[in-house]
Amino acid sequence: AYLSLEQMGFVRSVGLWQKDQLIAAAFGVQIGPLYFGEHVCSTVADGEAIALALLAQKMGTVGVSVMDVHRETNLCMDIGFEEISRNEYLGLLKKGLEQYV
Repeated sequence: AYLSLEQMGFVRSVGLWQKDQLIAAAFGVQIGPLYFGEHVCSTVADGEAIALALLAQKMGTVGVSVMDVHRETNLCMDIGFEEISRNEYLGLLKKGLEQYV
């Protein structure tokens, strides 16, 4: 499924490299102003935080106004994410999808 989404241009990712080795990455799906995080991983200390922060910065430059990272974590809160209510989230989804479609 992700390969198809990538081929359609919806997958967004960042990777952190040290020489020729991938040491951290984050990826997910962007639909218009909405980004749905799927996975963050790292083999080094703080790599996940750096990858997620870089992805958030990248998404901000392409018009993303909502990033769904699935759950509240210390990592997300430390870099500025905030938890919102389900109703607020659904409202933002509706607005974002209306802008996209």
